[in-house]
Amino acid sequence: MKTSKFVVFAYLSMIAVFELNAAVIVVNSNSGSLGNNQFCTLRAAIRAAESDASFYGCSAGSGQDTIVLPTAVTITFNQVDYNGIGNNALPRVTTAIIIEGNDSVLSIDDSAPQMRFFTVNDTPEETGQLTLNDLTLQGGNVDGSGGAIASNGVLNLNRVRVENNEASFEGGAMYCYESQALCQVTSSLLISNTASYAGAIIIDLGAELVLDKTTVSGNQATIGSGGADGGSIYVESGNALIINSTITNNQASRYGGLFAASSDLPFSTPGFIEVHFSTIAFNEPIGVVGNVTIKNSILATNVGGNCRVTNSIISDGYNLSDDDSCGLVGTADVEGVDAALGPLRLASNYQQYYPLSYQSPAIDSADPLDCINEDQSGKARPLDGDNNGSALCDKGAVEMVNDFIFLSSFD
Repeated sequence: MKTSKFVVFAYLSMIAVFELNAAVIVVNSNSGSLGNNQFCTLRAAIRAAESDASFYGCSAGSGQDTIVLPTAVTITFNQVDYNGIGNNALPRVTTAIIIEGNDSVLSIDDSAPQMRFFTVNDTPEETGQLTLNDLTLQGGNVDGSGGAIASNGVLNLNRVRVENNEASFEGGAMYCYESQALCQVTSSLLISNTASYAGAIIIDLGAELVLDKTTVSGNQATIGSGGADGGSIYVESGNALIINSTITNNQASRYGGLFAASSDLPFSTPGFIEVHFSTIAFNEPIGVVGNVTIKNSILATNVGGNCRVTNSIISDGYNLSDDDSCGLVGTADVEGVDAALGPLRLASNYQQYYPLSYQSPAIDSADPLDCINEDQSGKARPLDGDNNGSALCDKGAVEMVNDFIFLSSFD
């Protein structure tokens, strides 16, 4: 897999999505219905954006639109709006739409039919591009794949919490599929989602995933004994780039952590995952399996081993594993040494990560010639974590902050 392909594709897609917005549509109701002529609901706002015409109480869209939700409200849906690749609570997205969530929550009512929130479509006649900012999606439940979102277009999640969604087949949180699809997830939290395969995210049919400053935690692949793969992320066919992220506490009956299908595994077509400056810990069973290339990262305390012994990962060096299951042979790789992670920290509604303890061998030990500017929490890299006067990048998702205070005299 070529990292440059991801970088170029991601930036071009973000430029396409963040061109000058043509219209702003303000939602003034927390109803999950279509609304009426007095109120603009989210369902009506998406229809106005899609049609470039006013709809009920919503002003007309005009090309690429921004929809603004009320601050910190919960919008609950109890009826299907669109049926395509499973039921959807909201109209399908076939144009460029940005939704400013303002820390609001979208929820599916417990008594509602099975349905996800969004489907993003990209076809020769349609170019779906959806950006979600500062939003929570919870309670989606679809008969198929993609419990909260299904996309074969361009999808951007920024500070989004995707929680307690379920798919009967693949991708409890997200289903990204087909070669034109790009799913970018930044500074977000995917937590407690379930599916038969791929508890959180499924990447298939050549789609691309970029995961940056994001935690994937507590997701489950639940099909039963001997079959469920990818408790967190399963790249069945396509590519994933994971940077500054935490993959933790995910479970499956077979491969609980990251899984990229490879030719030596049964029932699989090629998939590829590339991991940089990330922490993969406490998944059950096994941390990484298949076509995974990893650098400057931590693998720790994954039940059954950090790697599948008969299918070792490719190391680009400077990794730390607390067991020897990965067979790391890259430059400055360390095996069999405790990573000394601190307890999982909930930094915000959208962010969880493991800080390093002061004893961690990951401090100041990443590749000195390959240091990125920020860690998962947004802190600058590098910092002088061991207080020796030299600032070097740490391995893993989070940079150590040395906050000891030394006093030369006492009053």
